[in-house]
Amino acid sequence: MRCRALVGSFLLVGCVAWVHTGAAARIVKGPALQEAQPAIAPALAEAIRAAEQRFSQAPDNPALMFDLGSLRARAGDRAGALALLEQAIASKTGMDPAGSAFDRFKDDPAYQALVARIRRDFPPVSASTLAFTIPEPDLIPEGMAYDPASGRFFVGSIQKQKIVAIARGGAVTDFVASARDGLMFPLGLRVDAARGLLWAACTFQVASPDEGSAQRSGVAAYELASGRLARRVLLDAPDHQPNDLVVTKTGDVYVTDTRSNEVYRLAAGGTRLERVLDGTQIQRPNGIALSPDESRVFIAAWPSIVAMDLRTNKVTALRHPTRIVTGGIDGLYFHNGSLVGVQNDVHPGRVVRYELSPDLQTVERVQVLESYNPRFEIPTTGAIADGSFYYMANTQLAKAGTPGKLLVPVSELKPIAILRTVLRW
Repeated sequence: MRCRALVGSFLLVGCVAWVHTGAAARIVKGPALQEAQPAIAPALAEAIRAAEQRFSQAPDNPALMFDLGSLRARAGDRAGALALLEQAIASKTGMDPAGSAFDRFKDDPAYQALVARIRRDFPPVSASTLAFTIPEPDLIPEGMAYDPASGRFFVGSIQKQKIVAIARGGAVTDFVASARDGLMFPLGLRVDAARGLLWAACTFQVASPDEGSAQRSGVAAYELASGRLARRVLLDAPDHQPNDLVVTKTGDVYVTDTRSNEVYRLAAGGTRLERVLDGTQIQRPNGIALSPDESRVFIAAWPSIVAMDLRTNKVTALRHPTRIVTGGIDGLYFHNGSLVGVQNDVHPGRVVRYELSPDLQTVERVQVLESYNPRFEIPTTGAIADGSFYYMANTQLAKAGTPGKLLVPVSELKPIAILRTVLRW
């Protein structure tokens, strides 16, 4: 889930996120910033200090430059923000600030010149075709999954609090009706074909002896044959937002929690979510993908993709050249020795391929599979099916409101476009 699009919306996912966090060699230090911007909020000032600390440990990381620049933009520090953005652009990574906090300077000629440099150095890449559309413009979807047995795709709607199924011929039906069983916000979706289940990372409205009714997040499994809720395991505390998940061959579920900076495991047949990573080990965990031998999971974290050994829970960041940015990924998928990611946090939206070394520990090359597609409006996640990557081009998340109430008229929304790009490796 792209955090920045949802700040101020009904999800309130709490991803420190929409707070980009990066830095650069030329930093306007705290006192100077406070002098220029005395009304800066304490939480933002703390975020900037934390970003400076991260940068001090990796001063050549362009993602951190971009991130801290975005924070400084939020603080109104034009000079500091644009200096950091210029350094990030010089690294030739293709990061693009459109749609971020930098946009407050969109009428500034200096900012416009920097964006023009990015677009000149990284022109649009177009290899995707339209696979099908979902004729519910107000769906506001986020997660997507594919069932190889039936050929159906599943898409979760955070606006309508439901999950829809799309048949091979394109017919769309409700798989889980709106708010059924208390369903509120379905995010990541994965099919467990072996057990005939669709797993969802989601939030429910549940009965509470103390509060009468409360929101609790966790994972839920629905029977593929009927859509019936088969299992639901929720966390007790409210300050969680499970985001994406994977299911192993043995039936274990691993789920990222972006709000609490944690990763959880639900053992096959288990009744509780066990924390395997916390905020001391990982930041902003989002998309997650299994290695073919299921010895590790790859997690889209900040400021880079990390791998977690499933035997020891040890986390290591994937090595990569400075010119490659692996941060800002939403959906993440493994295919033939590479990771495919939807990058929507340091870019308005692009689909990228990270080619891995034989030991799966290093990103050796990056390939942009799609960027600047005119259909894009916050692409988030997708699914691999029959050698192709299918993904949602226009979730329109920034227009989500409270359930049943959008921020714009429905007439301003478009049907959901699912694009397909063939994975040719």
